Amino acid sequence: MALTIRPHTGDSVTTLYNVSFDLGYIDKDHVFVYLDGNVHTSQLSYVWLNTTQIQLTAPVATGTVFYIRRVVPRNSLVNDYEDGAVLDELHLDNSFKQTLMVSEETLDGFYDVDGNLFLRGDVDLDGHNLNNVNKITVTEVEVGGVNLTDQVEASLAHKNSAAASSTLAEQWATKTDGFVDGVSYSAKHYATTGNVAIVANLAADITTVVSNTTVIQTTAGISTDVTTVAGISANVTTVAGIAADVTTVANDGVDIGIVAGNIANVNATGTSIVDVNTVAASIANVNIVAANNTNINTVAAADANVSLIGTSITDVNVVATGIATIQDAATTMTSIQTALLQMATAYTNSQTRYIGAVAFQ
Repeated sequence: MALTIRPHTGDSVTTLYNVSFDLGYIDKDHVFVYLDGNVHTSQLSYVWLNTTQIQLTAPVATGTVFYIRRVVPRNSLVNDYEDGAVLDELHLDNSFKQTLMVSEETLDGFYDVDGNLFLRGDVDLDGHNLNNVNKITVTEVEVGGVNLTDQVEASLAHKNSAAASSTLAEQWATKTDGFVDGVSYSAKHYATTGNVAIVANLAADITTVVSNTTVIQTTAGISTDVTTVAGISANVTTVAGIAADVTTVANDGVDIGIVAGNIANVNATGTSIVDVNTVAASIANVNIVAANNTNINTVAAADANVSLIGTSITDVNVVATGIATIQDAATTMTSIQTALLQMATAYTNSQTRYIGAVAFQ
């Protein structure tokens, strides 16, 4: 246990502490209260309550170490006697205590008041170890007659070079605020900017393309057809606009097939379209003729008799003497012939229309 220093740890509450040393203290000015890491003269604020207790002005923060330490003067006497002075016990004891207290400080490691040990000669440990060393500062190191200073310096140089290389390697990997060597950027810069960043942002689209490789290859195989369709895109758009009509035509495919099978008749009808239109305009007469089909057939069956009258013209002339009567008959005949001619014409037209209608169907 140390003889001249007492360590304490703050708890943010306690302010009252005991002052206790084996030899006590000679003067209150020889007692110092300070935080770990500070020199003893950088004291905390406190007051003496009595000869064995002090009270801090404010509690020390939780976990913070501080010390209560005794430090006696080393360059002055606590009692300076004069010849003829009366020597009493208290003063003599304090004079001897000063020497003992300095010895205790030395045993606690305070070879000077700040704990430093200054030597003017060699230290011979007589084969003993130097233990619990925190840090050694030397000018040269020699082991077994070999000076290791150069080797240590070379090792330090390699260490510094490795550290610099590590830093540079890290910059080549991650630097994003400019060039690494004044000319080139880091890998991270190229990975997060320009085309790489654009491609990275299209990762989902790229995945979609990869998953449709078969479709893409098929499309590539018909690229000529695709180009042709692209060249008539306006027509494709037009067809798309009449999709309902296209569907209707598709549903009438059977009828369209029948018309295609009779295309010769359709063309013939197209060539005679004027006559077709004439028949269409006289459809009422056509219907009348159709209704009198029996009479027309009867007249056609008597065609030989009509011819016979033509070959008996002499007899007809004889009959001329009865011209009034014949004229009446002629008038009647003319009417009949006109009717027959109209019926023949109507019949011919109706047959033409019938054939055209059948061909159109």
